[in-house]
Amino acid sequence: MALLLVVVALALLGALALAAFGVASREQRGATDLMFATEAFEAAEGRLAAVEAGWDTTTAGLPVGVPHPGLGQRHDPGASVPQEHAEVTA
Repeated sequence: MALLLVVVALALLGALALAAFGVASREQRGATDLMFATEAFEAAEGRLAAVEAGWDTTTAGLPVGVPHPGLGQRHDPGASVPQEHAEVTA
């Protein structure tokens, strides 16, 4: 009877140790995932800051269809083509 009690107690201790190991490994995996997510977020924020630093703010308030002052005039499909550009080579 005492041997059975010892075997059951050892089995319970083994199950508790296994559960503790499982919880600890899950916690370690969650911390690693959080670290990778933080690194990815910081990399994305850094790239976004680099893009925003070079952003052309002169066109930020223009409505759609208004040409940028440095890009020339809007193309009018009905306008006549100048003679020097009219010939097409096939």
